[in-house]
Amino acid sequence: MAIKGKRIKENFWFWLIFAILILFALISDWWKTNAALGWIIIVIISSALFLIFIKFKSIRSRAFNAVKATAEKVIYDENVSSREPLPNSTRKEILKRSNYKCENHDCKYTGIPHIHHIDMKNSNNRLSNLIALCPNCHRDAHHGNITASQCRNWVKRDYYQMKMTKSTQIQ
Repeated sequence: MAIKGKRIKENFWFWLIFAILILFALISDWWKTNAALGWIIIVIISSALFLIFIKFKSIRSRAFNAVKATAEKVIYDENVSSREPLPNSTRKEILKRSNYKCENHDCKYTGIPHIHHIDMKNSNNRLSNLIALCPNCHRDAHHGNITASQCRNWVKRDYYQMKMTKSTQIQ
């Protein structure tokens, strides 16, 4: 009969962290008079935490997953869906075409726009199917207030303007 390893309850981690914070508060107050000894204690505590982090894979994986989730939220500005994100090179090309503005010229939004799939198919990443829209126009496009034909016309107009600008710069 195999003996299963004991699982540490999550309450244990809460109380351990709570105790460490109380200890830290006491040490920081005491530190004012005993700075050298305080640094020694901090090094010992940091070393112990580092060794715990190395020894327990479950703690490492939880920390890695938390860092990864936070980084994804920072990079993509919103809750990250499970689908594959748009490649950065494609995103940059669309934003460059739109001059980093909403491609609806009636819109006054000044922030960085979202990238919208005109045909609503996330797998279709052709440049002619992608448009830069502010969050409000993006929502309107998903709710049908802005039609796909309007979006296609905006893309054609902006692509034509970008092409004309490049040709005048060359001459």
